[in-house]
Amino acid sequence: MFENEEKLFKNISKNALISKKSLIFSAILLIILVFKFLTIFLIHNIPSFAVFYTKYILNIKNGIIYSIVPYIPFVDKLSDKFQLIILILFTLSMILFFVSIDVKPKIKKKQLSKKRKLANISVIIFSLTIFSFAYDVIEYSQMESIPNMEKTLYKSYFEKEYTINDVEKLMAYLDKNVNKYSNNYKESAINYEKQAKEDLINIKNKIPFLTGMFPSKAFSYDTKLKEVYGANLTGLTSNYLVFYNDYLPAPITLNTLTHEFCHTKSIFKENEAVYCSYVAGINSNNDISKYGAYLEAYFRIAFAYSTFNIEKSIEYEDKYTSKCLTENKNEFCYIYGKTNKEYIDGSKYLWIKTYSLKNYLNYKEELISALTKLVNDGYHLKLEIENRNIKLDEIPELIENGSMDRIIIQESIDQKGFDRIKNTISNDKLFLAIMQMEDNDSEFSHGDALNFYLGAEENENDYVDMYTYSKIVRLLLIYHDIYGYN
Repeated sequence: MFENEEKLFKNISKNALISKKSLIFSAILLIILVFKFLTIFLIHNIPSFAVFYTKYILNIKNGIIYSIVPYIPFVDKLSDKFQLIILILFTLSMILFFVSIDVKPKIKKKQLSKKRKLANISVIIFSLTIFSFAYDVIEYSQMESIPNMEKTLYKSYFEKEYTINDVEKLMAYLDKNVNKYSNNYKESAINYEKQAKEDLINIKNKIPFLTGMFPSKAFSYDTKLKEVYGANLTGLTSNYLVFYNDYLPAPITLNTLTHEFCHTKSIFKENEAVYCSYVAGINSNNDISKYGAYLEAYFRIAFAYSTFNIEKSIEYEDKYTSKCLTENKNEFCYIYGKTNKEYIDGSKYLWIKTYSLKNYLNYKEELISALTKLVNDGYHLKLEIENRNIKLDEIPELIENGSMDRIIIQESIDQKGFDRIKNTISNDKLFLAIMQMEDNDSEFSHGDALNFYLGAEENENDYVDMYTYSKIVRLLLIYHDIYGYN
């Protein structure tokens, strides 16, 4: 009886469409996914394992991926088509599979061999597509499980309370350095990728997560990504590639690329990546790196002030941003986003902000001309500090009187609407900010300064609000508590 069953099994195996090798290949991919799920569970529940896994496994693995993938032909052109490619391959695997299983009773050996090849190809493609999609999802989900820096690197500071006086001291330090490097800054050629890597390698003793290789190449936004994210988005990191806007001023570009390289080292949270690039920049031997780091930190904190003290926020920002208009200092022209070159598909709102009106004394006609065209197109003008609507004929007097207030314009937008005003907003120097957004989220809540800025990050999954940057302030304060203000 057993002999007959053994013969039957061998006969089935011999005539099976799907080979053992294909099944083993699929099983290996499944085991890898199970292992990934297990590691997510462990790093989420065991902090010490999370640190070990991040430093010695995840970052080593990511370093290899970020070093190899950029060499794949046209990979940057296809990076935003990942889900579409997966869907196409999945559909192809299904078609091949159903074609292969359509086996007639008296099929010839040659035809059966072709069916087997189709079946095995379909299984391999199917397994790879499911694996790729699941792996990508898991990679993103593990961002929530990596412990925050405050709990791993700065445990002794976790309970420390800071005050607004500490923030003012930090701002005075940043102000001094922005002013210093601004006065000495000259445009010069720089290898951004090389300098960013050198700066990060230099601070491995301060941020031990910077293990493994760094990306072999970063791509500029001279791709279809411009149509998706807009021409003035500064940086983007995916699971496999890094993109950055390489035609912005050098200090901003270098700081951005350093920031994105930090993301490749499992520093997923925005506040921690800002901190990472800041530490790398101020400890660099390159003045452009230093300048970019101080600029970024200064304006992140200045902008955060808007949540509880709008006048102070504008005072901090205007001290330098106005130099874009009045002194033609290009590095201050892109502190805010300026997505004024092309309509970003999906955008529903356009948000425009002027500099403080006092800065337009020599540019009064240009400003009023542009604002008149916008008003004639249905746009409304609002004063930021006074929080009221304003008419065009009020603007000249405010400029003459040296008003610190700024005009905000916020209206719905679509492709046709953008095309009508494109020329009006094309001057990068005339406005402080020109941003297209999917949501009407430019109104910021006002809260208690002490609690808002300075509380410890109790929940390790608590991502920093992209617009308030409160946790950035705390990390910078901790850093200067440890290393001083040199």
